[in-house]
Amino acid sequence: MNHESTKLSVAFSGADNTSKTTQIGPPARRTGPAAAPAGALHDHDSSAKDATTGFPPAKQVAVILPRPARTAGPWSDNDRLASVLTELVGTRVTVVELQDTDTDTDLRSLPDRTAFASVLWCQLRALPTAECSRALLDDQGIRVWTGKEADEGAAYSFGHLALRAHAACIVNCPPRAKATVIETVRHLIEEHHVPFHGREHGLVPLTDGDQRARLLLGGKDVSLRRLAPVLPEVHVDRGHTLTWTAWQDNRAAALRDIRRVYGTSPVIVRSCAVAEDSWERSAAGEYDSVPVTGGGDTLLAQAITKVFASYPAPDAANKVLVQRFLQPVLAAAVVTTRTVSGAPYYVAALDSTSGRTDTVTSGTGDHVDTWYVHRDSLGRVLENPSAHGLPDFAARVLGAAAQTEDAAGTNRLDTELAITEDGVHLLQVRPLAAGRGRTTDDAQITAILSAARRRVEDMSISDNRLLGDRPALSCMADWNPAEMLGRRPRPLSISLYRHFITDLSWARQRKEYGYRDLRGVPLMHTLAGHPYIDVRASLASFLPADLSEKQAREVLQAQIARLSQDPDSHDKIEFEIAATCWTPDLSQRTSYLTQSGVGQTTLDNLHDHLLRITRTGIARLTGDMNDLAQLGLPTEKDTHPSRLEATLERTRRAGQVFAHLARAGFVAVDLLRSLREAGQADRYDDWMRGLGTVTTHMQRDAAEVAAGRLSWETFVDRNRWIRPGTYDLTVPSYGQDPEGYLRPLLDQVYHVEPLCGAPWSPELSHQVSGVLEPLGIDADGAEDFFRKAITAREHGKAVYAAWVSASLETIATLGGTAGLSRDDITHLTIADLLTTPSDTWPATVLRRRAIGAAEAQVELPEVITDTGDLHCFRRGSGRTNFIGTGRVDGRVHAAPAPASPPESGSIIVIESADPGYDWIFAHRPGALVTAYGGANSHMAIRCAELGIPAAIGAGPQSHAACAVADRLVVDCDARRLEVIR
Repeated sequence: MNHESTKLSVAFSGADNTSKTTQIGPPARRTGPAAAPAGALHDHDSSAKDATTGFPPAKQVAVILPRPARTAGPWSDNDRLASVLTELVGTRVTVVELQDTDTDTDLRSLPDRTAFASVLWCQLRALPTAECSRALLDDQGIRVWTGKEADEGAAYSFGHLALRAHAACIVNCPPRAKATVIETVRHLIEEHHVPFHGREHGLVPLTDGDQRARLLLGGKDVSLRRLAPVLPEVHVDRGHTLTWTAWQDNRAAALRDIRRVYGTSPVIVRSCAVAEDSWERSAAGEYDSVPVTGGGDTLLAQAITKVFASYPAPDAANKVLVQRFLQPVLAAAVVTTRTVSGAPYYVAALDSTSGRTDTVTSGTGDHVDTWYVHRDSLGRVLENPSAHGLPDFAARVLGAAAQTEDAAGTNRLDTELAITEDGVHLLQVRPLAAGRGRTTDDAQITAILSAARRRVEDMSISDNRLLGDRPALSCMADWNPAEMLGRRPRPLSISLYRHFITDLSWARQRKEYGYRDLRGVPLMHTLAGHPYIDVRASLASFLPADLSEKQAREVLQAQIARLSQDPDSHDKIEFEIAATCWTPDLSQRTSYLTQSGVGQTTLDNLHDHLLRITRTGIARLTGDMNDLAQLGLPTEKDTHPSRLEATLERTRRAGQVFAHLARAGFVAVDLLRSLREAGQADRYDDWMRGLGTVTTHMQRDAAEVAAGRLSWETFVDRNRWIRPGTYDLTVPSYGQDPEGYLRPLLDQVYHVEPLCGAPWSPELSHQVSGVLEPLGIDADGAEDFFRKAITAREHGKAVYAAWVSASLETIATLGGTAGLSRDDITHLTIADLLTTPSDTWPATVLRRRAIGAAEAQVELPEVITDTGDLHCFRRGSGRTNFIGTGRVDGRVHAAPAPASPPESGSIIVIESADPGYDWIFAHRPGALVTAYGGANSHMAIRCAELGIPAAIGAGPQSHAACAVADRLVVDCDARRLEVIR
């Protein structure tokens, strides 16, 4: 017998215990209903069913597999494989695994071969496609099937005629002769003219993950049933599927079937439409899901009708999926195995507080934490979750999601899970449709993260003046680059911020104020294009210069430890961690230092020195205000390219003055906060509304223009340098678009708040004078300082911003001479413009664009205290999730309703974007802002797919500010959300 004959003749194991046979249908799961027989789930004749299997004998199929030499994971178990094959083929499948590939066997070894419609022998472990499954049930004869990538036939299918022909060959052979399978195939082809189909895509090898996933993942119901057998550590409720036709034909019977499975237990009716959960379009949240926790058949019928009614049109192929409604729930999560942009991170949005399963998907959860784990790091993280700060619930859902993708064969999954007392439940799994067009590969992301890791490691070797060797970085501390620049600003914005503020001015201002001298130490660093404040430098710079080295180190190490324990306080370090000025409640605010082991002598010295710094700051306010007045505003000549260096230097000087005024404003606000918390600033809100800020002046000027008492030209000239996104060259200034920015102001009526004499009642003035006596001021002096400091800070910011705007215009003019657009120029730095030939700038722009595109795929935390934070980190509720790319500047439409739909291009601001808000996309919004929601909420996924920029989960405070605004900027590239007016 030749080699080919030998190989194929072992298709069926002998009866001498050399084969292992498993007859398995859908196994019973630990929770949920028993799976309905597969034959009942497909449109096959169900007459004359076997009493034990529930399948018609002539419809059953046998699959013969080779030994699983290199097969690992869930697919190595034949019981599980048989269950999946049963779901795919639509009838009971028997799996026979060869144990001895050298055994010469024949068809007689197959148990009960007359019970099988077809026998499928595979040269590799594979799954049949739909066409192959149909042929196994319906075709009589021989087919040769191939895998998608196979060069040779991967399997042979023998129907009833083939079985009888083979048996006849055996009977008619001489006594000592053997009729091998290959000989039978040849005989049937040659003598009986049975079609021989080659190169058909009938089988999907298990090793081909992408094809396997496309075969297994269908609608909600199909995906769950097919994956359930190969997810032994996850509870999968396969649910009960109800078609539109069955619901229309006999509702009473449909309800009885559901009750037969679930009884009176609470259920949830989920959408299962043909238009959702595909590889190209998820339609996440587009259709309804309705829980039914009581009310009998009436409420159940209403829920089913409501879900069907949420589909765009009746379709016989539409279904609903009824599942058990889990109660109580310890945690609910949505886990995607990549970000919605396609970057290689597991993203787990987890709610372990509300006890509900829909808060993450609907975006209504106020306590949703989102965990990001780089794909290459998941195994290491799950080995010791606590070492990476990963809570148990998050580790469990991430592990379940990883198992699901391993079974499905794709790393692009969107899963919905819940945790109850009995384990992790997979409620839904779909292909992740968003992010398929990304051009950055995973290796680039890994390389960028490795470079960031080395950068953080290098920060451990630092200037001795930083008083510590443990890096601590924050994107929102101190000069708050996330707010000023966005999370991913362009190179020009970063270089301007460094030049004007974070390289020198910040440290010079603090030295002049009486704090430690850190000149020469940069305050800001960038990792993968993300700007961060060096918290060690920030905290050290707020320690009084007169504090000894030992005492300063003692305080700073306690402060860093507190930040590590509470990283969410990173954007409030001057209120919750550092003590930067004297306040009446200073002892209370620094009590944690005592608990951290800081000695009393150190605390006493710290308080004394901060009191002296505060008194000095109050005294120097008038001089700083005079310095501001001397700066003046830029003029047109300051934007000439020949004056670039002079304009940059003037801007840096403005930044230095602004830094002093900003510090005075902070001291004023901190003192007011202390008085207010003590109940001694009872008129604080009224007083604040009566302050004459820059905004108030603009509103008053607009009213004057509307009344004809101020010319339009003068009004524009006064505000010409204001630029939303102070450091962004691509954003036009008010002077460049006065009709868009300023004209609408004339149509509004402004109510000017009356001036309030003080932030406290007259009867509290004596108390205020008493508590502020250490500062050498009384209540009147305090009110005067508060008013001047706060308004001077705002005015100083406006003057500084005007000079930044003038610098940008100078740069734009210079770049234009080299043929560069404003967008091109944002990829250059000040050093490029001042020290490199202009003919090199275009190449630099192209290179930086490519780098920026790759860095835009990198996800980083708000706080970094260890290199491990680069690979596994949390974003808490209230941390905005920016979805998509691009920048939108538009009018605000808050809380839209069908009766008052938003205009096309407007920015929609709503509290929570639950699936019911999907109608807003028909009005072509420019962007979306929500108070609550995560990176995996329905609306986040929808926006990602539709290409609509969104700021999801901006938090209650940001939402409140945006909802009352007239105009916003949503900049997903820079990760910035800004109220323009």
